[in-house]
Amino acid sequence: MKLAELCVKRPVFATMLVLTFVVLGLFSYTQLGIDQFPKVDLPTVTVRTVLSGASPEEVEQHHQWNRRTAFDHARGCISRRRSVRAG
Repeated sequence: MKLAELCVKRPVFATMLVLTFVVLGLFSYTQLGIDQFPKVDLPTVTVRTVLSGASPEEVEQHHQWNRRTAFDHARGCISRRRSVRAG
């Protein structure tokens, strides 16, 4: 007797079979070790520029070219993010 025929003739058996696999899967998932999901600390570069009496726009325009050329040579840099603020 094939599994499909058995499941059609005995739907309760088919339901219990599926539930058994679901419960075993959930139990196995909870038993996974922490080493399966390693914590990765991505490298971060922070550049702080202080220009007294200048607005954020002036600082951005003044140092934009220097930062771009310096960061273009950084290996493994996937993304760049900048923020300019008064302070």
